[in-house]
Amino acid sequence: MHKLDLGISSAPYLFTTCFRPLVHHWRGAGILLVLYLDDGAGCVKDFIITQHCSEIVQSDLVSAGLMANSE
Repeated sequence: MHKLDLGISSAPYLFTTCFRPLVHHWRGAGILLVLYLDDGAGCVKDFIITQHCSEIVQSDLVSAGLMANSE
């Protein structure tokens, strides 16, 4: 019997596969960002626009069923 290994070696692949549609959505909305595993970086010139983009990303993540770790 073969054991299905979903250990740490497949985690990066699964993460990027799951987040690809969200990243595509954000970039299509003009939000410039890069995700690398569980980190992300965005690039915007204006602080007000940065806050707005951050709110959109956070809202979309909650809508996708994810929660931020506030600790």
